[in-house]
Amino acid sequence: MNDSQHISQAKKRHTGVATVWLVPLVALIAGVWLLVGTIRERGPEITLALPDADGIQAGSTVIKLLNVDVGRVVRVSLNDKHDGVILKARMDKSADKLLTNETQFWLVKPRIDRTGVTGLGTLVSGYYIEMSPGKNGTPQRQFTVIDAKPSDLSTAGGKYFQLIGKPDGALLSIGSSVLY
Repeated sequence: MNDSQHISQAKKRHTGVATVWLVPLVALIAGVWLLVGTIRERGPEITLALPDADGIQAGSTVIKLLNVDVGRVVRVSLNDKHDGVILKARMDKSADKLLTNETQFWLVKPRIDRTGVTGLGTLVSGYYIEMSPGKNGTPQRQFTVIDAKPSDLSTAGGKYFQLIGKPDGALLSIGSSVLY
């Protein structure tokens, strides 16, 4: 081969897109597609206030409704006054319409009191947060976790009274008998 043939071969350039760039391009498109799908299926983030974080772990404490996981605690931090705890939880998209001003949350943990023993399953599975959805009401994203499961006044018969006593009086708990 002489020099003129080498020069003419060197001047030839490939003007099309190299096929090696198709693989990263397809991977980028697939990644963007998955990211958009994940963001669209993501549920709301809610804030829960508690007096302390006993038994709560970010990433592993779940929120349940009828023993179905509908959310997970993602962050645990102190409140602004440093006298309580603020939890950030990511809820499933299906739970979005259940989060109203009537929704209640409580921590399920082992308890022994006059009404019996509850929450023994949490000795194995760990503490979790149970929720009672609001049927109506305005949408809400900030809640205060109550101490124990609320009594279901709508299904039980009888009359209900709210008892108010002095702070130094006898202690009553849910289910205590009141005699008249």
